[in-house]
Amino acid sequence: MHKQHQPNAVRLQLIEFAETFFASTGATVCHGGNRAFYAPGLDIVQLPPAEAFDTAESYEATKAHESIIYRKATGSNPTRSHASYLDHWLKVLKADKKAIFTAAGHAQRACDYLFSLQAETPSEVAA
Repeated sequence: MHKQHQPNAVRLQLIEFAETFFASTGATVCHGGNRAFYAPGLDIVQLPPAEAFDTAESYEATKAHESIIYRKATGSNPTRSHASYLDHWLKVLKADKKAIFTAAGHAQRACDYLFSLQAETPSEVAA
């Protein structure tokens, strides 16, 4: 997760493939503040500056998570704190032992959808 204190003094070297990948999703990504979230009313993904993250990988993983919520765009994902977000999922998992499998299926479909927005697949890029 990202830091909520002093940003890195050194500019992170972002992952070029990931940046190109997420640019192809069509999501509007804004930077600022110290929280990551999808804002349905504004239809934007809000992220802290990249330098607020420990690594480029954690920045890209957070962008991936919020981009999936963006693509879902149901308006049912209000801005939330980490604690309430985790509490929600703990309740879901305790109430339904199969929920993790349902969530994994949704996550796979979301990833497949994001990949479908790309001009090339990872295997085509590697070739």
